[in-house]
Amino acid sequence: MNTAAPEVTGHSAAAGRRGQVVAWAFWDWGSAAYNAVILTFVFSVYLVDGVGADLPGGTSANAWLGYAIGAAGLVIALLAPVLGQNADAAGRRKFATGAWTALTIATMAGLFLVRDDWTYLWLGLLLLALGSIFFELASVSYNAVLTQVSRRPRSGASPGSGGPWATWAGSCCSWPSTSG
Repeated sequence: MNTAAPEVTGHSAAAGRRGQVVAWAFWDWGSAAYNAVILTFVFSVYLVDGVGADLPGGTSANAWLGYAIGAAGLVIALLAPVLGQNADAAGRRKFATGAWTALTIATMAGLFLVRDDWTYLWLGLLLLALGSIFFELASVSYNAVLTQVSRRPRSGASPGSGGPWATWAGSCCSWPSTSG
């Protein structure tokens, strides 16, 4: 009995690659909302100006936000190369992208629990830092998938199609926060 997988050729191979490119572009589009809404324009502002407005002590909520994001950046710098290499070596790029993305979504959902009270600042900072770590680790795996999604001679077409989607998504997500 032949257990080898049938070779995909012609139209079905092109359709399969097209589906991968579309999925790749949609991830880029959806992930732009994290940077625009959570880190830059909406949640971080709510955390600093709302939740941490009455924070007692000599350190401002804005400083604590900087410390949390800085610590997350250090963790990312230490873990990303190692975890990215492990995902590459094991051939688990798509799985790693999905797992880190799911953890990012979980931290985003947890932000719902952060109330407008300075005692919730620590929960918000923890979720924001963890979300940043998970998001960046998902991005490492996502970028590694590019070699599977795009083949020469059109290796620039896939990132070229994802970038405009991400820019559009970021603009759409940030527009309500800046319009009144």
